[in-house]
Amino acid sequence: QEDTQVSPDQELIIRHRYLDMISRELGKAEHTAGKQSILRMKEEQHRHQDHVRRKLRLRRQIEEEWKTKEMLLLTKIGDEVKREAKVEEQRQKVREEAHRKNQAI
Repeated sequence: QEDTQVSPDQELIIRHRYLDMISRELGKAEHTAGKQSILRMKEEQHRHQDHVRRKLRLRRQIEEEWKTKEMLLLTKIGDEVKREAKVEEQRQKVREEAHRKNQAI
């Protein structure tokens, strides 16, 4: 029985060891939680940057499509104006020819 009895000094040493072990384990857990938190923040930031890049890419694509459509429309309008000018020129020639024939008669 005397051998199994722990002296107050030994008990204090054992308590300090347990407290040190617990403190180290808590420190490890906090460190791991901190790392995980940083990783989550980095992942979130990466997802946000990807989202912004996709939006910018989509916006550029839409702007390019609008520019292309606008140029096609302007080209069609230009072609229509040229066609109308030719038609008007032909009408003018027909009128002038008719006027000359009337003058000759």
